[in-house]
Amino acid sequence: MSAVALCEESLALRRELGDEGGVAMSLNTLGVVARNRGDLTAARTLYEESLGLFRELGDQWGIGLLLNNLARVARDLGDWTWTVELCAESLALFREAATAANRRR
Repeated sequence: MSAVALCEESLALRRELGDEGGVAMSLNTLGVVARNRGDLTAARTLYEESLGLFRELGDQWGIGLLLNNLARVARDLGDWTWTVELCAESLALFREAATAANRRR
């Protein structure tokens, strides 16, 4: 079975189970595969859907991850302004999450 087929099967199962966080991760993985294949349009669409779910869930780590992945698409498209904006937002979220984690220790 191909990586895409396995990821699509995972996505379908997670949707069936109502696992929104899992759906977001499966969409992200499909986005990674699409980007690695050079399909930046598909990658962007998948990443944006995943980002939306992570935002709904309030998952800062997931949001940061997807902003970083979208920044890679922006870079591949040569959109440096968008790349910098996405990287800055991603970095701020990761720093905030790290600070919060250190406070809990």
